[in-house]
Amino acid sequence: MPVAETASIFNEQVLAAAALKRASDAQERLALLENKIQDACQIICDIYSRYRFETELFSRRETEFMFPDTLCQMMLAAQDEAYCDGLDPVLRHPYMWACKGHYYSTGLSFYNFPYAFGGLFARGLYAKYMAEGAPFVPKYKALLRATTVNTVEDTAAMADINLADIDFWRSGLQSIADEIDEYIALLK
Repeated sequence: MPVAETASIFNEQVLAAAALKRASDAQERLALLENKIQDACQIICDIYSRYRFETELFSRRETEFMFPDTLCQMMLAAQDEAYCDGLDPVLRHPYMWACKGHYYSTGLSFYNFPYAFGGLFARGLYAKYMAEGAPFVPKYKALLRATTVNTVEDTAAMADINLADIDFWRSGLQSIADEIDEYIALLK
């Protein structure tokens, strides 16, 4: 499941790059970049806050019963940790835990993790594709075929990626930083 989002997000990167290349003016580029940045914030901040909430919830539910006020406090703390000062406190969502049924399923733990992992993995793959060009395509196709039968580590290795290499993950994050920088430059 950790690589479940890989193909869709990788393809979103390809399509968005083509759309940005064909954008006719700064307003169109701004709109396209805003969409990409919002998607990245969903993966990096929101999904991470849900993961932090899940971690706390799964730990505490083994030893205690939690009332809604406790769950709300846990959700706000998770959002604070994930967003830091990037989210107006008024816009936090203390009842996000009530909106997602998977928090209540004893057989489904850490539902949100694959989205964050897959999103960053796909961005890192796309950065590798941009660096290698056409020779990367066969590796990518082999990687996709292997996602259902190999471990995620072995699958990544098919594209010459070591998941323990922090620079791979930073390449995905750098793509987001580059989009934000371009967005800010276009606003000037």
